[in-house]
Amino acid sequence: MFKVFKIITMFLVFLLFSSNIAFASAEKMNVAVLEFEVKGDLGEKDAGAIIAEWMINALYMSNEYDLRERVLLKKILDEQQLGMTGLIDKKTATKIGEIYGVKGIITGSVIKWGDIIYINARLIDTENGAILRANEVKAVDINDIRNKVDDLALIIAGKQTEKKDVANLSNEIDISVDVALERFYRKVIGAKEFTKLAKGLLVLPNTVKAGFIFGGEYGKGALRVGGMTVDYYKLTSGSFGLQIGAQKKDIIIAFMTKEALKQFQENSAWEAGVDGNIALMDMGASRDISTYTFKQPVVAFVFDVKGLMADISLKGSKLTRLNKSERQ
Repeated sequence: MFKVFKIITMFLVFLLFSSNIAFASAEKMNVAVLEFEVKGDLGEKDAGAIIAEWMINALYMSNEYDLRERVLLKKILDEQQLGMTGLIDKKTATKIGEIYGVKGIITGSVIKWGDIIYINARLIDTENGAILRANEVKAVDINDIRNKVDDLALIIAGKQTEKKDVANLSNEIDISVDVALERFYRKVIGAKEFTKLAKGLLVLPNTVKAGFIFGGEYGKGALRVGGMTVDYYKLTSGSFGLQIGAQKKDIIIAFMTKEALKQFQENSAWEAGVDGNIALMDMGASRDISTYTFKQPVVAFVFDVKGLMADISLKGSKLTRLNKSERQ
């Protein structure tokens, strides 16, 4: 009888212990989100605070953390004369945890570098100042930030591993292609309407010259059909003409007919002047292509920070489809 009672007692103790473990594991970590530090002009005065609010909303939807109100946090930080944005040291993190009663704080920054916007965030343990999670995403423009903040919040919440395309070359190319197209739209009147007429666009952003006059050209880009990337290519060329110099430039090759696009896609290594001709647009001082009638099946634009470039030949340039290993 005593043995039975002992077994029942042990079983009840086990159940109680298990339930406590389950309760502890289900308990959410209480965190506070600080205002993001902004470096570079985003065109919005309160960008750091706005991004912090977006982060809070996305974290709330993840149901991973017990979030504290930012307004009260700001008041406490102001009273204690503690930093509200940017990187914080271990001592500050610990003090915030003690005063505000949180186990973690999320801080980050937004950096505009050229045409790319980098958004990073860190989850910091207030007990020891250790970074528990950290990651970074990239946005093409200010209108893309909200979606990227949502992605970043899921990563910080542990609900989503880092998106594979954030780190691989394919995504880097796509971001650069988006930026190159935006430059094209800004610098050339009628460019956006023109791209809608094309059956496909091969965009090679930031093509560089390895040496002066006789140096080889090299660049990677994406073929887009219907606004979507369908493949990736690299450009190689022995020479690009005297006018190019050593600066970077964007190349946009438009396939105006389905036949020209199909012929290009069926050839994994396509050479201009051999497998097909490319009509390079030399518009002189004009920047308006809305008045042009394009009769050539393949048309190309080459431009840099100053605008369209003239006296350039693409003859001999080789366009090779990237294999899977070259995109990683």
